[in-house]
Amino acid sequence: MTRYSSIYILLLVLFVSLIGCNEDDPNNGESSYKSVAIKSFNLQKDDSVLVNLDSVFFSIDLVEHRIFNADSLPKGTQIDKLMVKVGADLTRNVEIIQPRGNGLSDTIINLISTPNDSIDFSHGPVTLRITSYDGAFTANYEVKVNVHQSEPDTLCWSRVAHRDVPTTLSEIVASRIVRIGDTALVMATDGKSTTVATTTNPDVDNWEIKSVDMPAGVDVATLTASDDALYILASGTLYVSTDLGETWSSTDVAMTWIYGISGGEIVGCNSDTRKTVCYPSGVSVDIPSGMPVSKTSTMESFGSKWSESQFSIFIGGVLADGTRTAASWGWDGSKWACINENTHIAPAEGITLLRYRYYVVNHNTWRVTEQEALYAIGGKTANGYSKDVYISTNQGYSWNLAGSMLQLPDFMPAISGASAVVFSTKMRLDDVRSTGSGLWNEMPMRLPAWYSLDLWPDTRVGAPVTEWDCPYIYLTGGNTDGDRAMTMMWRGVINRLRFNPRY
Repeated sequence: MTRYSSIYILLLVLFVSLIGCNEDDPNNGESSYKSVAIKSFNLQKDDSVLVNLDSVFFSIDLVEHRIFNADSLPKGTQIDKLMVKVGADLTRNVEIIQPRGNGLSDTIINLISTPNDSIDFSHGPVTLRITSYDGAFTANYEVKVNVHQSEPDTLCWSRVAHRDVPTTLSEIVASRIVRIGDTALVMATDGKSTTVATTTNPDVDNWEIKSVDMPAGVDVATLTASDDALYILASGTLYVSTDLGETWSSTDVAMTWIYGISGGEIVGCNSDTRKTVCYPSGVSVDIPSGMPVSKTSTMESFGSKWSESQFSIFIGGVLADGTRTAASWGWDGSKWACINENTHIAPAEGITLLRYRYYVVNHNTWRVTEQEALYAIGGKTANGYSKDVYISTNQGYSWNLAGSMLQLPDFMPAISGASAVVFSTKMRLDDVRSTGSGLWNEMPMRLPAWYSLDLWPDTRVGAPVTEWDCPYIYLTGGNTDGDRAMTMMWRGVINRLRFNPRY
């Protein structure tokens, strides 16, 4: 054997040894496994389907092997011919498997050899199969392109979702709903007698209704609640109740209108003395020029970036000379300021002010951002009762007319002086179209209260509903056209909040 032959044999032994060491290296398997991990998933650009389609964000769950867009595409988006881009390390195969059903063979698209083949997502999820570069590992991912089946940002009020105001009175001339702690409370009066109805879940028909004695000259429209007490005006004096309205005590504070709660205090005014009044602190300041003295909205409070202390606002109302205003006024605990003249809103009394959710869709990425917003609903203007809904996303500093999907539907009345509260409910809605009864399965009893007129939901869109906490608006009280007391309670919700959340 020559010297060169010995060298060749030695090199061959070393090469085989290296191969053996590489096969035994535990990191080799990990490297192969990592090569079947999806790093990115995108749809390819196609403006004929949707502008910025290639910017739609997809979540990748490497544990459950799922790929999906948590923010669904707009209703009506066609997803039967979409091209995709998949980001992964060096792989042997990247394939899409589309089931055809009816006993037919699956369609397999190889994204390496034919990257521009279109994929049909309209029949449900497809399978993305990826094979590592050495063929040792294969992983299957479920890929779903979600599309809204209804308009997500509609403020839905259904003909089904309303009921009579909970009371034993045969006639109502005034009513109001407030939230005190975890309790919803509705006060109703026929002008002589008064009832108080309470529940911890206004979604069910389990109101506890009691007749209560009220002070002479009580004004139900001024009923206001803190976390642990109720307040109301009677004959120009502020009264308080700490037992859910069963008994009332005078505070001996003269007050002609209650603006609301701010910093744990009742804030109101005495139009006779031209002073605003706080209880229990006794803080009193002059009513600024142009500030209303009655029929304002309730107050909403914030920890504002524009103020060092808590900041509370109301909107609309009637001035001392009897004219209406649409201005927003703010109170920081020591002084008042007009923060917006609201040139977009007609001067009105009895606007319903509500803090609720608002959603902004980025049309570049189709991602959705939730914001806190103020809703200003209805009110009585010089032209009569209004149904308009306005929105502020900057704590009342500016207002804009809400989009058509957030306006009140045709079947709801125009309102003024209505009150609203928000309660979250965990519930499951049956398909009333097919069953015709049993609106919520979780109910211990049938619920005709919310199911009084129509078996068919009637709103701008249909909406799928399943189980989770959903914040519903409950609106009642005030007056409608003809200065008639509104005797119905309505329940509404932003449609998106009724969709099954995706995580």
